[in-house]
Amino acid sequence: MLVVYHSQSGTVESLVKSIANALTDDNEIEVIVKRAVDCVADDVSDANLLLLAASENCGLMSGGIKEFLDRVYYPLMTKVEGMSYGLLISAGNDGSGAAREIGKYLDSLGMSKSVPPLILKGEFSPDTAKRADEFGLTLAAGLSVGMF
Repeated sequence: MLVVYHSQSGTVESLVKSIANALTDDNEIEVIVKRAVDCVADDVSDANLLLLAASENCGLMSGGIKEFLDRVYYPLMTKVEGMSYGLLISAGNDGSGAAREIGKYLDSLGMSKSVPPLILKGEFSPDTAKRADEFGLTLAAGLSVGMF
């Protein structure tokens, strides 16, 4: 599973670290975590499942995730068709705009949304970390049994 994230305030990064720790404890799935700025198209095409974690800015996806998607979009055409993905959005508003925008990119590549996006509002907390961990573990479980 490849986890790609962009974090400006640190909230998304904290959520991703929590998910990575939970998945490492599980030990059934190899987890690779990359900042969006460091991730290239081959990282995505080599993965079995993509978890994209982003913040919402002004009701839309963050610039760092947009830059990542713009950069890898054409190199991934025809390489990720059928790959499943999950979205985690850290939102100040309702998160739906960011989820919709990111989903359009990934859906147009032929990727498949494995589960509905997880939208977490507010700052990092034990509750948001727990919800993020459960989301990551759900994706990992689906991947390990061949659902995704």
